[in-house]
Amino acid sequence: MSGIARRIGAWWPPMAAGVITGLFWLFGSAKELWYSERFVMVVSARPWVAMFSLLKFENNPPLWFVIARVWQLIAGTSETHARLLTLLITWCFLVALWRCAREMTNTSTARRAVLMASVAAFIVLQSVEYRMYALVMLWSVIAMYSAWRYAQQSVGRSLVTLTIVNVLGWYTHYTFAIVLIVTWAWVLWFQRTHWRAIAASIAAT
Repeated sequence: MSGIARRIGAWWPPMAAGVITGLFWLFGSAKELWYSERFVMVVSARPWVAMFSLLKFENNPPLWFVIARVWQLIAGTSETHARLLTLLITWCFLVALWRCAREMTNTSTARRAVLMASVAAFIVLQSVEYRMYALVMLWSVIAMYSAWRYAQQSVGRSLVTLTIVNVLGWYTHYTFAIVLIVTWAWVLWFQRTHWRAIAASIAAT
């Protein structure tokens, strides 16, 4: 029975993705781009040099525009295809949330977290808007998961992942500084004994 439960549990991320996909096509596909979305589309449609020239006057970091530019080269410039980018990112967010919640708590909590996230109004909204906030959510979950893994297991690879994701998050949106501060504070707090030992050995020399 436990094997069946595990197999069913493994389907929760795609099931949640299916729910959010349905909501996307129901609410997002017929919705016109508003000013901020249109700005992203117009700027990212320019050649690379022209795009970065325009970004000098933009308040947000450039990473989202770079990703949007690459996506337009792959998928085209229609409004529906543009919004598919944030939908795909939201799918990745749900999978990352599932993995994070399952390892930090248990499978039952992970199921509830993913299911609630798949119908949460804010997350559904970000999955249909051609803006960077779905990507910020993804980076945030990966950063918290990496910080937790390093704090619990001192896995060096997790620290490298945390550093890379924090840089990517910072270049996606400046409010990611909150996540950056929290994750590194978490790492330093849970590893305070380790750092004290390093400081003591340095002082002894």
